[in-house]
Amino acid sequence: MIVVLTILNLVACQPTEPTGDSGLTMVTTPPTTTTTVTTSGGTACAPLPPMTWSSMSLTYPGEEFAFDRDGNFVTVSDQANGAWQMTRDLTWTLTSPFESEEVAGLDLQEDGTIVIADEANGALYLLGTDGALNLLLGSINSPNSIAVHNNGDIYVTAFDRVLRVDPLTGAFEELAAFPGQDLDGLAFSPDFTTLYFNLDAAGDIYSLPIEGGDTTFVAGVTVAFGGAELDGMTTDECGNLYAIRTDGRISRITADGTKLGNFLKLEGAQYTSALHFGSGVGGWERDHLYVMDRYGTLFDIDIGINGAQEPHLKGI
Repeated sequence: MIVVLTILNLVACQPTEPTGDSGLTMVTTPPTTTTTVTTSGGTACAPLPPMTWSSMSLTYPGEEFAFDRDGNFVTVSDQANGAWQMTRDLTWTLTSPFESEEVAGLDLQEDGTIVIADEANGALYLLGTDGALNLLLGSINSPNSIAVHNNGDIYVTAFDRVLRVDPLTGAFEELAAFPGQDLDGLAFSPDFTTLYFNLDAAGDIYSLPIEGGDTTFVAGVTVAFGGAELDGMTTDECGNLYAIRTDGRISRITADGTKLGNFLKLEGAQYTSALHFGSGVGGWERDHLYVMDRYGTLFDIDIGINGAQEPHLKGI
């Protein structure tokens, strides 16, 4: 079933808070001026077109996923004890066994190697395209969200800390700490100068300059809906930040910090933990946002703006 969502007067540079909580139809105050910015890739940042979304069933759901250069949806499922690939026609392939009680995060390096956050065992692993599995870093507290910078550095949340990890040696440095808070949702700005993360239970989103500097509060997202919390985040080509709550609500924060709290509510979602834009390969469209439900659904949302370029998708 495809549900058509109508967005009235929604301008990417100047959205206002919608009325109500459903997020299905949002009424905004028209801005006095409309500015359309075009990226180097040709994407128009404003205004947004009407959105549509659909869903598909996942045989081997996990907590995190990515899209590779070969047109595959990639996940490491602790439910199915392995790294899996899925094509757009829902054909699954087991690429390597991987056993853990909690695989909390993953991302891809430029050569296609999968970086895995094994939260249950407090470790980061590298799973090569040849199936070789190597321990990169062990004895860390609850590694969760992972983001690979375009220079190859690996960023990870380790419970209440943000770490930068050398991809060759596993040596790391602490970039930020929020004692006693659970951090999640790592995502880079399109130019890779800023790292975003969130305090998932509090709903607070922060930014951190990659080259050094203080963390800055970006926005607060209401999470008090039946125990829901913030989880994954991602950015589009225009610098807008998208954050998924575990109850299927998506918030959108523009590059200037303007928050659209109930950007979208995915009806039927049970536990949504991750979201990414498509690769542009194999039917996974670059201007579509994909959201994974741990209970076996992948939502496909036509946003109309391309996702920010990821290092392993250079040139696509």
